Amino acid sequence: MISFRGLELHGKSIWNHRSIERALETANRYGLNALVLHESDFTTEFLYPKPLFDPDATWEGAPARRGENALQNNQAYMRDILARAKRAGVEVWIENIEITFPDELLEKMPELMIEGKVCPTHPYWAEFLHAKYLDLASTYPGIRGLIVSAGSPEGRASLSQKKCGCARCATTPLASWYEFLLSAIHEALSRKGLLMAVREFSYTADHQAAIAEAMAKLPGDLISCMKNTPHDFYPTFPDNPLIAQKTENPKWIEYDTMGQFYGWGAFPCMMRADIERRITSARGNGVDGVLLRVEWERVNDWWSLDTPNRMNLHAAAVAARGLRTTDAELFRDWLEEESIDIAPASEAIAMAFLADTWDIMRKALYIHDFVFNDSSRFPLTIRRAWWSMRSKHSLGEWFPERRADMDLDAGKLESYLGEKAEALASLDAWIGKLGAIDADDAKKLPFIAGILDFRAYILGWQLTGTLCLLAEAITREAMLAERAAIRERLKAAIDEARAYTARLETIHGESAKSHHNVMLADPARVKRLADECEGLLLPL
Repeated sequence: MISFRGLELHGKSIWNHRSIERALETANRYGLNALVLHESDFTTEFLYPKPLFDPDATWEGAPARRGENALQNNQAYMRDILARAKRAGVEVWIENIEITFPDELLEKMPELMIEGKVCPTHPYWAEFLHAKYLDLASTYPGIRGLIVSAGSPEGRASLSQKKCGCARCATTPLASWYEFLLSAIHEALSRKGLLMAVREFSYTADHQAAIAEAMAKLPGDLISCMKNTPHDFYPTFPDNPLIAQKTENPKWIEYDTMGQFYGWGAFPCMMRADIERRITSARGNGVDGVLLRVEWERVNDWWSLDTPNRMNLHAAAVAARGLRTTDAELFRDWLEEESIDIAPASEAIAMAFLADTWDIMRKALYIHDFVFNDSSRFPLTIRRAWWSMRSKHSLGEWFPERRADMDLDAGKLESYLGEKAEALASLDAWIGKLGAIDADDAKKLPFIAGILDFRAYILGWQLTGTLCLLAEAITREAMLAERAAIRERLKAAIDEARAYTARLETIHGESAKSHHNVMLADPARVKRLADECEGLLLPL
């Protein structure tokens, strides 16, 4: 059994006490023993910090920190969370990104800015972080520990962003910078008896290596925390290579049950087999902690506790306890939790469909395992689609032997287009089979009642995939002989995309669908891709 089993909130539900209560109840039900509260700038919301800012100061034109009443509210709220968690027998961890800071700090320390950019290597940051985390530990003694990401370019200031052009930033090795930040935080927390986990959230393999190098020089009680796949939660990627790496530090992994990269739970995707394999493998590599994310900070009012993807959370909790389950058992438990009563024959068909959903989603949202989707949404532009696959979310960055897969040729083009056609054909076959479910039972199951929305989503992926693949093919010199045929295929794809866009706009205009569904199947994105492709055809 894995010792640390955390339910991770990573969104606005953190600030809703009803959501906190539900999260704690779910943790108890599934055998999870920690609640992880994760926001990028989280500590800025409930710490001044003291003594850098005096919460008792009288105003001299402005408060010490803007919104001091909100800060006081958030402090009381945090203490309430800690009390609720203690009653539930669940420990609380804070997760955030560093460097993060209140805006007022730049007024107090203008030298932190160099030519309009925050300098991440300024020596003062060690003092600031040390004071900040001493204040955290003193103000909230019920917190068990901190999970911190120092390597993410998503922070307010990070050497990995390469924004500051000063000589110090230009000559400071990334590993040394990580060590500089993490040692200051660790000293403050360990002085007060709090634990600390260092989150490896790297966009590139060299940045990951730098964090590993820094960790090797830091105290052995620091926990090494990493996503189950490198960079982000991409189910098509092999395991994060750090998981198998030998280290003196305890190791934790993270798994996303909400589905940032597999449909958000707005459309069903059963990941039990992937979850079980990855967590079992991690346990074999000495991993003794798991964080199970149930939401994504970029989308409001949405988490896996309210979608069929809660089955993924349940599956992960079972695997973390060293046990095994089946798709059928998870589905029955979900039906019971949702108070849904359906006939055994309907249950068997629906369960078999759920077991096939990841294969459909994989072929639709990915191109030969490369991340074609924009966090489950259609690509914004053709250029960004290929940039995502070749650079930002590149499988080839982590596994160089796969880089050539994105060098399109005639054979690859047909293979990759075939994936999209297979996804749609598989779903269409299931739609035929799902017709055998009792009509009243079908209405009770959201993923069956909304099956045509799922089909529209998967069709959108076939169309956007076709547009982006043909747009790339028509510009490649290596495929010059096929250009005329590709041009005709692209013209036909543009027409199909425009018809699809018109239908989707009508559907969205006539129905009361949530904004989550509209974001995922966004006709504006499809129209933009079609417009781009039309522009490509003009000079040819």
